[in-house]
Amino acid sequence: MFTSIRRYNVSDSEEFTRKVNEGFVPIISGAPGFVAYYGVDEGSGSWSSVSIFKTKEEAEASNNLAAGFVKEHLASLIKGSPQVNTGSLVVNKS
Repeated sequence: MFTSIRRYNVSDSEEFTRKVNEGFVPIISGAPGFVAYYGVDEGSGSWSSVSIFKTKEEAEASNNLAAGFVKEHLASLIKGSPQVNTGSLVVNKS
């Protein structure tokens, strides 16, 4: 499995979370290879997401989905550019 971790600096984490839950979660959960999605409000304007997919290509494709959603629905809430990392999931305990 592979992950994509995206980190944002946001001006309003409650509104950001609401828009992600209402708009982006339905999109990403329907993407090919989807396993799981987590959003983390880190406080102090930092917000991260962790997406888990079956393949590296699917995880990387999720970044394109996120970028499109951010541009259309979240850009006004984000300060600067997001930090995006994709890698192999090497430890998993549920």
